[in-house]
Amino acid sequence: MYSSQDNQLILDKWAERAHTRNEGEISPDGVYYKGERHQYESDGKIYCEREPGNEDALWNSAKRRILFISKAPNEPDNPYDMRCCELTHNPDGSLSFKGRFVNNMLRLAAGIASLSKDGFVDYGTVNNIDYADNVWEQTAVARINVKKHSGGPSISNQQLLSSLEAYKDLIVEQIKLHEANIIICCGGSSLIKDFVVENVYNDAEKLNNWIYYSASHNVWIIDSYHLQARCTSDEELYNDMMTNFSLALKDKNITDPVR
Repeated sequence: MYSSQDNQLILDKWAERAHTRNEGEISPDGVYYKGERHQYESDGKIYCEREPGNEDALWNSAKRRILFISKAPNEPDNPYDMRCCELTHNPDGSLSFKGRFVNNMLRLAAGIASLSKDGFVDYGTVNNIDYADNVWEQTAVARINVKKHSGGPSISNQQLLSSLEAYKDLIVEQIKLHEANIIICCGGSSLIKDFVVENVYNDAEKLNNWIYYSASHNVWIIDSYHLQARCTSDEELYNDMMTNFSLALKDKNITDPVR
């Protein structure tokens, strides 16, 4: 069972190891906060962020627990807590999409929440901010990075491999703690997917170029592009992932991805 306290113990160990490796402060991550919103000022601008709320209970009771595993934070010298990021609300109370990565995360989470072997909601629906915001509030979503300190806007595969090796035990521990049943591996030329399959769900069967399935754990692993990939549009990314997931369900004759 997931708890923010247990996740924090992993993050504390990670921070200690990063300090001994002279890698600087880390950006904490885990299940997204669903508590009250508050505003803060930075560089003369007003921003919103979330407080801890009922996210642990929502996560543990959710039928679909969606975990995005990404490469690294991309803001150098800004080790912010990713769990408190506000993805839809502006300081004035209005709604809007934000950066491309989190926009796609919102759409994909909404699509996965609707998915069955019979299909999924179309891109136009999930691209509506009111719809995406409503689904986000009701859906259990987490995000973890395999490299938790940022060196800049991009990370090489060699840097990614180095972090996967240096923090292997803690990455595995964090993945197992979350017990997600739908895992989206975000880029890294399949390095993240390979790590998850080899070290956590090594019975996972490849069903197509996007989808792997661990029958013993009933866990679906998605080998996705980075959510800001220049090789595909947002709509193509959404349709490709949802279509291949739905086809995988048909292939296994499973109506609902989580039974």
